[in-house]
Amino acid sequence: MSPRKTLDVFLRGTRIGELKGSGLRLSYQYDRATVAEYGSGSILLSLSLPVSRNTFKSSHPGTPRTYRAPPFP
Repeated sequence: MSPRKTLDVFLRGTRIGELKGSGLRLSYQYDRATVAEYGSGSILLSLSLPVSRNTFKSSHPGTPRTYRAPPFP
């Protein structure tokens, strides 16, 4: 088992969250202050990581992720 590592995530000089990983498994969590400032559901980093109090976790290594783009207007 790989040691767990942590990386602070900054956007425009402000810490907005924390990325944690061990081997190929990753998780990301926004800071509480970021959720309070931008609101849950806001798009800050990407569409697949909307601002949330929940922790985002990677799927099992090698498992493809499905993404459906919203329909064009």
